[in-house]
Amino acid sequence: WAARMSLSRQIGDGLSSEEEWAEAMEYDPSSFLENRMLSRGWCPNEIGRMRVKELSAATAHYLGCMPRYLRGLDHAGCTEAECKLSNIDEATYQTRHVSPECLCKQISPDLGKIGSIISEGKIPLIATKYTSRGLHVEVLEWEEGVEYVAVSHVWLDGLGNVSANSLPECQILRLHNLVESMCSTPIKGPRVRPDPISRKLSYRLRKGVGSLLNHTRVIFWIDTLCVPVGEENRSLRDQAILRMKDTYQNSYKMLVLDAELERFSGLQSPEECFARVFSSLWMRRCWTAQEFALAKRTYIRFSDTLFDLDAVLLPEQFDIKPKMLHWPNGLEISFKYDTLFFHFSNILRTMFLVRVYLEYDHYSKNEIDMVKFFCHAWNCMTWRETSKSRDKFLIFAQLLRLDITEILKAGLNEDRMRLILSSQKYLPADLISIDCPRMQKPRYKWAPSDFPLNEMDLPTPKYHGTVDNSGFRVTCPGLILSGTASTSII
Repeated sequence: WAARMSLSRQIGDGLSSEEEWAEAMEYDPSSFLENRMLSRGWCPNEIGRMRVKELSAATAHYLGCMPRYLRGLDHAGCTEAECKLSNIDEATYQTRHVSPECLCKQISPDLGKIGSIISEGKIPLIATKYTSRGLHVEVLEWEEGVEYVAVSHVWLDGLGNVSANSLPECQILRLHNLVESMCSTPIKGPRVRPDPISRKLSYRLRKGVGSLLNHTRVIFWIDTLCVPVGEENRSLRDQAILRMKDTYQNSYKMLVLDAELERFSGLQSPEECFARVFSSLWMRRCWTAQEFALAKRTYIRFSDTLFDLDAVLLPEQFDIKPKMLHWPNGLEISFKYDTLFFHFSNILRTMFLVRVYLEYDHYSKNEIDMVKFFCHAWNCMTWRETSKSRDKFLIFAQLLRLDITEILKAGLNEDRMRLILSSQKYLPADLISIDCPRMQKPRYKWAPSDFPLNEMDLPTPKYHGTVDNSGFRVTCPGLILSGTASTSII
């Protein structure tokens, strides 16, 4: 605080408005900060994202000093437009055990029951229970009132499976313990954590825990076990994707697992926790944008705690408006506006607002709100990646509350984007000026054919237009220039 006061005395006397103050504190992408981050293993794509998100200089410096766990990946071949290491290669992907030396067996749920539940348009759930005979896994059909935890994870960390709906027993046991700790009515008595390899209880706990074990059932959903894989199950997989929105909206809580976040403490300041979430791989994946926007409550797993993101990310944090700043009388508010907490929480604000829009139908009846909603959903997709390019369009459509049946059937991504844009009655005028590839189809040459990889977010729209069969009609202010034919412009 003293350093900030000193800084204000040095540069504040000559600043007469909040705009000048904001400009003085603006992040300058200097070679010093960015080169230091590159030398510490940061991906160029992360640095480009940090620059575009318009963080303050103090926030950028904070990130550059923060210790990271980069999973042993070398990002020397990555660019600002793309991280080449964040997507998985299905040909070489391997499901991992909790520890490298573990040799426990793979466990698969009843796939026939999962397929039957999905075919009926319902949501399959996994129920696990650890008894004296070992780990028991069963499949349940979700019904109103059943509380379950939806697991959101980074596939690069090895909790996925591209060839089968199965996971090592040690991973399922780990999920069982994590989800059990999130239950609304935790089990009283000793926490039983059997060894994942021998599956034996410690001698101290073995006596008298049989009845306790038989009632320790937890219910969760994870895509690895609940979304059928394989070309022969493509139809079932598409049906499961159609219900993805309901899957997360109906969940009791969402558990976030990211290997980097699990290496560091979550008992530090909110600024540090937000900084780690912002720079995590989980934050840069497409599916996680939808998962956070749809979930009722999000818990992020750190090494020593579950960080309740929603409890910290309160709507009150977004009530600070630049118009409230009156330099120098608004010094205290100015510093609050420039804090690390504000910048990191403001980045999560986009996904938070999409959640708000998704919960209230009246937003779809006001054209201004509809355009704002579109911008928030669009901004959720920028600077995010997915291993399968079509998934990005499915996620975007579900954030806009669209029926994705026809979008799933489309063969090309350009067709998927056309279906999405043509479903919107109003669109922001800024959509025609962003730097991205355009469609070649008549009446749609104004339309983006894909999401820009490294473009700035769509701003709060000042102007918007309508979409109809003739194209996109928008009215904006402009200039009319007149002159003679001999006039030269240099």
